[in-house]
Amino acid sequence: MRPRRRGKAARLIPYRFGSANKLTKNDRLALAFDAFVLSEIIGRAVTIGKIVHGDCSIVLKVKLASLIKSIQKRIKAIDALLVDSSPPDLVLNRHCSQCEFQTRCRRIATEKDELTLLSGMSAKERKKLRDKGIFTVTQLSYTFRPRRRERRPLGQQEKFHHSLRALAIRENKIHTVDLSNLKFSGMPVYLDVEGLPDRDFYQLIGLRVGIGDSAIQYCWWADNSDREKCIWNEFIDVLSALPDPQLIHFGNYETIFLKRMRERYRTSHAGSIAAIAINNALNLLSLIYARIYFPTFSNGLKEIASYLGFRRRCSLASGLRSDCLEVPLGGFKRPWAEAGTPQLQQRGL
Repeated sequence: MRPRRRGKAARLIPYRFGSANKLTKNDRLALAFDAFVLSEIIGRAVTIGKIVHGDCSIVLKVKLASLIKSIQKRIKAIDALLVDSSPPDLVLNRHCSQCEFQTRCRRIATEKDELTLLSGMSAKERKKLRDKGIFTVTQLSYTFRPRRRERRPLGQQEKFHHSLRALAIRENKIHTVDLSNLKFSGMPVYLDVEGLPDRDFYQLIGLRVGIGDSAIQYCWWADNSDREKCIWNEFIDVLSALPDPQLIHFGNYETIFLKRMRERYRTSHAGSIAAIAINNALNLLSLIYARIYFPTFSNGLKEIASYLGFRRRCSLASGLRSDCLEVPLGGFKRPWAEAGTPQLQQRGL
């Protein structure tokens, strides 16, 4: 940028361009890194940067002073890793699915029985266990001690125990803590939704309606945001035609979907069959958490389904590989027929 007055140095402003409509902290850090490199080259501080992003080419002005300090800390940490002759600790995280080395890292962690295999365990928790001499999942499994359960206020979340999950893995059994509130009523209707969070747009709604030992599937696709309301209305029409439907989904994504779509279009009247089903939608993951411990390293649907005897057409299935649909082994009645009946063991805490 040219100076407004003579004798004043020109101000340099780095720009970054991206297609994302919603920016993350990493986008700002990338801009801060550009500014840091530029400031090192010209020998002068760069305090302002801009990001041009989204479908409408929105320009965001970013103050970089605090971000550059964060970049400098990260550079020091990288320097320390490069100087150290030993490799850094192996850590599995949610970004592994985007990495080409995920299979290799997973294999090494499995061979060493690393604590990082247990999803949801923070680095601070792992360090605390290592300070106690606990380095593997198997060692952690021997630390679980059942205790008398305390009376908790209604609605208070049960505490999750990594040691009980480790015990379930070692014994290859499903351990349960509290199944008293796991009650289902009505016709089961399984919901799955896909969308583009960056654009706040839902493009696919899938339903599977259980009828005895069989099922009927519905699928609605929206090519653009204009079609989103159409597929929502079609979803409401099917839901309204079912007798006493019980919506069931896995994870918080569908919870947010139902809330946003109901506020966005308001197509179901209060007290209608569809409105009641949406209000009483059941998130299986919230019921499983801290109550049912599968012998899996996470509560991910793929891992649990695999333990129960389901398989996929490809091992690295994801949203980008939507052709890798789950295929039940042994039929709809007993999906775990090929793997044997899972063993359950009640645990008191």
